[in-house]
Amino acid sequence: MFWKYIALLLGGIAAMAISLGLAYRYELEWLRVVALTVPVAFVGLGAMIVKRRTQRANRTDGPDSVEYAEDVRARAAAYVFALIATAIALAVGVASPAVPSWIILLGLLAVLVVGYGISRLWVNRSARQ
Repeated sequence: MFWKYIALLLGGIAAMAISLGLAYRYELEWLRVVALTVPVAFVGLGAMIVKRRTQRANRTDGPDSVEYAEDVRARAAAYVFALIATAIALAVGVASPAVPSWIILLGLLAVLVVGYGISRLWVNRSARQ
């Protein structure tokens, strides 16, 4: 189930790395900005599309089902995690300007995806007990 999301994440990381490599090679500042924003947007959009297709295929994900309620709880926990992780990434960026911003953003993206996965597993585990 998670392999689709992992494929999206790896595709976004690859697109970001290639775009940043080209931007630094040809010293194009606008391409650096695009490389840091567009892959993140497309990964988010792709994850939303994959999730909706999975929900359509699985009728138990209706608005009044247990699975839907678990997913809402997992997203709420991941949102709080995302706020904390973003604040930490901002503090790292301000405290150490020598660290390139693309490394911080790449790390934040990976942490957010892993954070949702962990919160989803945590909610599923607590629902089984």
